[in-house]
Amino acid sequence: METGFEYYAFISYKREDEKWAKWLQNKLEGYKLPAIIRKEIPDLPKRIRPIFRDKTDLGAGLLTEVLLKELEKSRNLIVICSPKSAKSEWVGREIDAFVELGRSNNIIPFIVDGEPNSNNERECFHPFIKEKIPDTLGINVNEIGKQQAFLKVAAKLLDLRFDVLWNRFSREQQKQRIIAVIIGLLLLLSAVFVWDYNRTKVEYFADYVDRWGIPEGIIKLDKSQVKQRYCHYCFESSQRKLRRVIYANSAGTPVNHSNTEYTDRPSIQVFTYIDNRLSITELKNAQNKTVATYFWGGKNFDRIDIKQSKEEGVGGAGAILASSFTSAFNEQNSSKADIKRFKLTRNEEGFITRKEFKKENGNDEIPACDANGIWGFEYNLDRLGRIIQIRYLGDDGKYLSDSTGVMGRMYEYDKYGNISQTVYFDKNKKAVLNDQLLAVCLSESDDRGNLIKEAYFGIDGKPVLDENGVATLEQKFDEHGNAIEVAYFGIDGKPVLTQKGYSKRTSKYDERGNKIEEAYFGIDGESVFDKNGYSKWTAKYDEAGNAVEGAYFGIDGKPVMDKDGYSKWTAKYDENGNMIELNFFDTEGKVLFK
Repeated sequence: METGFEYYAFISYKREDEKWAKWLQNKLEGYKLPAIIRKEIPDLPKRIRPIFRDKTDLGAGLLTEVLLKELEKSRNLIVICSPKSAKSEWVGREIDAFVELGRSNNIIPFIVDGEPNSNNERECFHPFIKEKIPDTLGINVNEIGKQQAFLKVAAKLLDLRFDVLWNRFSREQQKQRIIAVIIGLLLLLSAVFVWDYNRTKVEYFADYVDRWGIPEGIIKLDKSQVKQRYCHYCFESSQRKLRRVIYANSAGTPVNHSNTEYTDRPSIQVFTYIDNRLSITELKNAQNKTVATYFWGGKNFDRIDIKQSKEEGVGGAGAILASSFTSAFNEQNSSKADIKRFKLTRNEEGFITRKEFKKENGNDEIPACDANGIWGFEYNLDRLGRIIQIRYLGDDGKYLSDSTGVMGRMYEYDKYGNISQTVYFDKNKKAVLNDQLLAVCLSESDDRGNLIKEAYFGIDGKPVLDENGVATLEQKFDEHGNAIEVAYFGIDGKPVLTQKGYSKRTSKYDERGNKIEEAYFGIDGESVFDKNGYSKWTAKYDEAGNAVEGAYFGIDGKPVMDKDGYSKWTAKYDENGNMIELNFFDTEGKVLFK
């Protein structure tokens, strides 16, 4: 600033335009001159301050000595121009006094309202401006916008060309916009990351293996495949941790395993972590009731203490809808109540290669056996960690045969993740008949991964009848992967009556994949009674998937009494899925007993 001036500018305005005067003062005093310009012109200041703005409310009359001195100390006079200030005597006196100081060239009209030189009620220039500096155009906010208008004032105060400041300001604004966009994107990415980190992610698989205690999916499925498969595993993850694994049908409804090779798998697994380490696995049935809880121990997750939950029985209803009710899976059923601990051996990849049963929690010394007299298993695995051979163990940890002479099983898998071959072998690793009277089971899947055929063979490789009198069974599925028909055949490939009294059964399902009807047919395709005394049963379910009603019908479609002496039953459950009421009825709908 030139020597002798204390202020860069004196702002003259009418009280009605005070907000504009305040705004312009704050913008000028807050403006930081770009460093590159100051580098080129070292005499320029870093900031344009101070700017004088009179805060008194003076009426008409002579300028006070104080204001005259402030005007003398000001290099420039900025006049806030509007129709109101154009009529202000006080603004006029300040303009006149500044002109008397010989600084008319340093008067900067700043138009905030009205029209310059219009000579009507919209006139914004004070008469003294038109008289003393008749050729001025002023700086019109309404024409060029606030930013350009402010920078034009700043350029005049600093004796710079407007384009010097504007170009630098534009580049800075562009830079700030880029920075703002980058910050916005980073914030958005952060928000997306937090959302994605916390949201539940779902993946679908045909099978899984245990790796360091956590299920690891095998053969990933997309939604279109899931909707056509009879069953799949749904993996739910959040915060980079697996939270649940659900064995479900194509509708996403949890179901129990029907394959005897997987009876040790629950319908639902829920995982709890402490200090980012797996601590508890809760095992649940299809109705979301806890069957057992695993408490993990050992550095390599090689110990499991088991807390079993008592599953409430349902009397005769359990025999009616075995596939709809929970059948406690193999290692947690009542016949295995003595097993309270698993001692595991894992390979370098974290897969289980050996499982030994123990009788007490926290104790590896006392062995325990299952209902078949088996004290543990030893596994051979494929490259995916799947079991391809199981050997039974005795209480001494050595290989052991069960009561039928079976020492173990061997598996092969198809490309859909299903077991395609199961072979039962003896101590000499030769095929041997198991308790179901078969040595080899071959399974065939359709192109959707649904098991459409199962055939049984003896030790000589020839077809045999299993314990149910069947050599082959064939299944048909609907578009949703529901098994709508199962037919049974003998060694000669012809339909055969099973031990249950029928040659074929058909099923119907609700939209959630719950079985709501099952009917039985003979070799000739006509309706027949099964061994329980009915030709068809129907069922209803609540929202939780609990069976709330079952009814039995004869060949003529009319209600019949089953072998246990009732025609219909109903059940009620509490909010935790526990059965609290079970009623039985006759063919007339009368209550028999509760």
